[in-house]
Amino acid sequence: MSQYLVICNTLLPAPPEVMDAFIAQCDYMDELIKKGTIKMFVPFTGINGGFFVADVPTNEGLSKILSGCPMFPYVSREIYPLSDDKEMKKIVSEMKKRMTSN
Repeated sequence: MSQYLVICNTLLPAPPEVMDAFIAQCDYMDELIKKGTIKMFVPFTGINGGFFVADVPTNEGLSKILSGCPMFPYVSREIYPLSDDKEMKKIVSEMKKRMTSN
């Protein structure tokens, strides 16, 4: 499985129907959290937007989640693949060994 950080920022000016879309987004995220596909969903305080962490087997799995988001037409997105900290520690340790052995 791969994890992705998805940061969403509401496009402004937002139409009034964005409030209904946000409420539906919260319900959609709750459903996916119960399924284990979403690890966390956090709206930002004081600004229009939020983020979620998706845990999916493929890029297409992430596309499926995004296309189902009620907020999809009202936000811009930044998507970042996430790495496991223990795996990254191993990779960096190996890189350090290679760099210092010359």
